[in-house]
Amino acid sequence: MKFTALKASKLAVLTALASSALGDVFDTINTYPLATDSVVLGHEFNYASDNNVNRLFQGNKQWVQQVKSQDPNFFQKFARGEDPKIMWIGCSDSREAVESITGTKPGEVFVHRNFGNIFFEDDLNLLSALDYAINHLEVNHIVITAHTHCNAIKYALDRNPVSDLIDNWLRRPQSVYTDFRNSVDRLDKTFGEGVISIFNAHQSLHHLVRTSLIQKAWKRGRKIAVHAWLFDMDTGYLHDTKFSVAGPQDLDPRARWNV
Repeated sequence: MKFTALKASKLAVLTALASSALGDVFDTINTYPLATDSVVLGHEFNYASDNNVNRLFQGNKQWVQQVKSQDPNFFQKFARGEDPKIMWIGCSDSREAVESITGTKPGEVFVHRNFGNIFFEDDLNLLSALDYAINHLEVNHIVITAHTHCNAIKYALDRNPVSDLIDNWLRRPQSVYTDFRNSVDRLDKTFGEGVISIFNAHQSLHHLVRTSLIQKAWKRGRKIAVHAWLFDMDTGYLHDTKFSVAGPQDLDPRARWNV
């Protein structure tokens, strides 16, 4: 069967099942492969055999029940869309749970995370999220949040090879450490890592505000402020590092685009 025919068959099945809940149609959907030459043979996993993942489904059920007990119409409103005014660029560290540490609800903060909260100008993943946040969600604040006890920073400071991918990814915090090494090496190791975490967030901000996405938005009159914050894992508190950029007036003329 040609791929186009398979595609049509799949569409017909989905159309017929449109009145069903998505969670009830996986068995039917999976009988129609995306391509005839597919080499990925998926199957149903026995989650009961691994509590590490099974407890996520159990936790989800408890969360749904708790939310509905507080607001029976929550999910009807939840499904209508999101309207956050803050974009959070943070670290992938599993301890940096944005809703938990900020006391916010799902839908209040638009989140992008990567290993070490690092911004690269050619990172299409982050750039596409940034574009969506600025031009579609119309956020007013972008927060780059570093944290203490960051493994990305520890690897960057150790300078011992980890892997080709990670070593390449960490070249920016490594360059920050190189610039301040003489001073940082005199500090307590944990404190020094915290200092580099802050400088790394500042460097990501420095590159972020120089993008055409940000500067074009400013030129159109958008009020967008970019901040660098630190999440202190020893205390649980979130700190402003007192380094924000709220418009082109906060940039040296050499950093402004003619946009």
